[in-house]
Amino acid sequence: SSGINAEWPLRPGVSTREIDPGYLDSQKVMTMVFLTISILGLVLTLACFIPAKELRSAMPVKINICFSIALLLASTLFLLQNIIAADDDSGPIKMGSIGC
Repeated sequence: SSGINAEWPLRPGVSTREIDPGYLDSQKVMTMVFLTISILGLVLTLACFIPAKELRSAMPVKINICFSIALLLASTLFLLQNIIAADDDSGPIKMGSIGC
């Protein structure tokens, strides 16, 4: 007995119950709201730093601007991925993989 249950070829910790569709919908809405708020915050950060020439010349502000641009790009791409991915998995971005 190797501890492997042949009836349930699932990974440990994986639930056998289906996730409630209402939970998935609310999770998607919350993700979109939080990402949108994050993107707005990053845009406001850049809008405050970039016009001030004295601030732009300081090294910590340059680093903060670079991080803000990187986070803005990542958040925008993640938001775009959520918009492009179709709920029925028919869009250009597939939600599952062969191993799942």
